[in-house]
Amino acid sequence: MEASTAGALATVAALAAPAPAALSSPASPAACTGLSWVWLPEGGVANYCVGEARAILQTAEGDEVAIVEMETVAGEPGCPLVRRGCSRLQWYRRDNETDCAERVVPLARVRRVIHVVPDIAKLTERKGFGASPAASDSPLAERLAMHLFLNVCYLWDI
Repeated sequence: MEASTAGALATVAALAAPAPAALSSPASPAACTGLSWVWLPEGGVANYCVGEARAILQTAEGDEVAIVEMETVAGEPGCPLVRRGCSRLQWYRRDNETDCAERVVPLARVRRVIHVVPDIAKLTERKGFGASPAASDSPLAERLAMHLFLNVCYLWDI
């Protein structure tokens, strides 16, 4: 693992609450550091998984991270973020599941801590100006309607 990746993962681990298996979750979205999102390869350069890290687990087999998966969806024509190469994301739900897809992967598979931003245009269209993005405990329909962007313009590149 590269030193910069290890440092970023240490940052994520430092966000963990006193209980060793839980990441902290700020009460206010304004207090969020945005570093709870991870990128991991899935069998090839073009195949990857983006997910929100919900917990870092210390097991006998090694450290693992529980993630809620996202899927890439089509971008809006003319969107400046899409033109800059930002992938548009949506919470992923398998057909046979009643909630968004979650899984546990070895922490060593995480290659990047990433930054995501909400699709404010679609959020405003759906809920009006000043609406907050769907939280992790929002109703399923709200989370599935929420779109985010993988922010490739973020200056902190690890």
